[in-house]
Amino acid sequence: MGESGERDVLAQLKMKLPRYMLPQKIFKREALPFTANGKLDRKTLKSEYEAG
Repeated sequence: MGESGERDVLAQLKMKLPRYMLPQKIFKREALPFTANGKLDRKTLKSEYEAG
């Protein structure tokens, strides 16, 4: 997202995605979490999403 705010990102997504695919929450992250195998750590992402 860089310097873009949540509203800017949502405006861009609204131009590309149908309404039902728009996210309910947007999180700004420095990097995505990965497992020891180099795969995306979905459990960590899910727990952070549910906590936030």
